[in-house]
Amino acid sequence: MSLLGDLNDITKKYADNESSRTKILENEPLDKYTSLNVGGRAEFFVQPWQKEEIAEIYKYCYGKCKITILGGGTNLIFGDGLIEGLVISMRDFMFNSYSLDYTSEALAGCPLNHVTGSKFAGLEFMDGIPGTVGGAIYGNAGTVEHGFCELLESVTTVEPDGNIIKWPIEKIKYSYRYCSLSDSDRLILSCVVRYGRGFVNEQLLKEYRDRRKKQPLGSRTAGSIFKNPENDSAGRLLEISGCKNLRVGDAVVSYKHANFIINAGHASGNDVINLINICREKVYNQTGILLEPEVKICT
Repeated sequence: MSLLGDLNDITKKYADNESSRTKILENEPLDKYTSLNVGGRAEFFVQPWQKEEIAEIYKYCYGKCKITILGGGTNLIFGDGLIEGLVISMRDFMFNSYSLDYTSEALAGCPLNHVTGSKFAGLEFMDGIPGTVGGAIYGNAGTVEHGFCELLESVTTVEPDGNIIKWPIEKIKYSYRYCSLSDSDRLILSCVVRYGRGFVNEQLLKEYRDRRKKQPLGSRTAGSIFKNPENDSAGRLLEISGCKNLRVGDAVVSYKHANFIINAGHASGNDVINLINICREKVYNQTGILLEPEVKICT
């Protein structure tokens, strides 16, 4: 049987009736799933909402086809044309619940601002960061000083064999924009976040919000394009290398912050990717530093 037929058989097992069944889509446009609104089409696309269903789909497809995991699409850039294999969107997998012991269990597709933000002590640095919980774990989202992973008690994943494993934070290594769970072929399902006790630090919250005012808020972007090299700023290096306002098609380096690329109209995925490569080359030629992308590029 075809991959499509087998996937449809899996989703039928988890449906109460035909109308509630998770649909497997073919040639699904991907631009509407990313914050930059760029990208081609997914050969196969699924948006499941039960952990057992996700685990079975992942186990079945692992090794049979390319698998791409899609969260909020805020740090993911799809190229043009066909993205082969299966794209699994976690957007429907988004429940979160709070407990009385200053913790919250959040599923991978949960918007990050549902579990962080201005109302939680100790999470001031996460205020205003877009995306989903799964993506924040995968890339240890945050600031230069702090990352999301330091707030976690545990993370639950699906392994390639379909097993669901809960990882205590002591078993996870993390640093600036890095989480060891992203090193292997596993899918992040959920996490437990621990909050600080006491009141939100309003002064600290204001400092982080003032930083973000220097970014092109309200524009279609994928967030920071490059990681900051040690003891330096990617934005500074891009600016001194003459990257501000560079343009490929409708993909434009922000005049406000050089580490952001804006879709100023009808940019394509390839426009954005080509502009990233141009900026990277200019910085290397000017400074000898090869910037490492913070965004994930899928072609």
